[in-house]
Amino acid sequence: MYKLNKTKFSVIENGAGLSAQDTVFEYQEIENVIQGKYKGGGILSGSVIGKRISEREVYLYFQCVTDTLELRSGESRGILSRSNEELIEIDFKWRWFDTEEWFPSKHKELPQK
Repeated sequence: MYKLNKTKFSVIENGAGLSAQDTVFEYQEIENVIQGKYKGGGILSGSVIGKRISEREVYLYFQCVTDTLELRSGESRGILSRSNEELIEIDFKWRWFDTEEWFPSKHKELPQK
């Protein structure tokens, strides 16, 4: 199972948007409800709320305050897999709520210390 509880991720690839390799996402998952926070890159502070759709799929809403103090929000669908190092990777398709275009993004779990 791909549990997201108490995990941290960094961005490997982002087709568009504000998150970058120095953006860190922290997730909690309890009974298929996912909550999280993120910051870094062009993001001062962000939050995530969502749900697990299946063992390998999640659906999330996100909102953030950018480094130019703009408020942004959107949605994403993610497919979970394992890397060669047995870390979780998430392939997202995401969009801002004020656009119709979807963008790709890939996140990789950071090793636990």
